[in-house]
Amino acid sequence: YEPYPSSFNTINLRVIPHYIERYPWATVGFSGHHRGIAVDIAAITLGARLIERHFTLDRTLKGSDHAASLEPPGLAR
Repeated sequence: YEPYPSSFNTINLRVIPHYIERYPWATVGFSGHHRGIAVDIAAITLGARLIERHFTLDRTLKGSDHAASLEPPGLAR
């Protein structure tokens, strides 16, 4: 069972440099289903060229995606 939003200890960013080396012709990105933006910054630092995130106007709304989504200020950061 994987919690949603993802817990920080289950996110494997170490695979990003491996993918970059193994697939030099590909654009490597990161799809985040976690809280905050720290993991996204780490993914970019490790070489990710694209970040995919859900966004919402209110993270307290009902539904499984809102808690792991960014509100406009977080998306701007």
